[in-house]
Amino acid sequence: MGKKNTMRLETKGIGFLLADLDKAGGNVRAATTYALKRAAQQICWDTEKEVHSMQGFPAQGKYSHGDTGRSILSQPSVEWEGNVASISVGFNYDKP
Repeated sequence: MGKKNTMRLETKGIGFLLADLDKAGGNVRAATTYALKRAAQQICWDTEKEVHSMQGFPAQGKYSHGDTGRSILSQPSVEWEGNVASISVGFNYDKP
């Protein structure tokens, strides 16, 4: 995918809590994946609502039900690079 919006969970400030969770047998990776997917789903719903509301758009929603609406990322997946997780949110810029 070309240009994309991503969301990242920065854990530097709560790293000690994650370490304690890991020591207690908690699955930090699964918890992080779950949290990012839930947040991304909420962003998807909010984006769809705004795109289809027609308010505040220069063309009064003329394009909201066509390619613009179809380009909203609805099922993004979490990508891991080492201990960093990210998920794409918003629009797929590779689509028209």
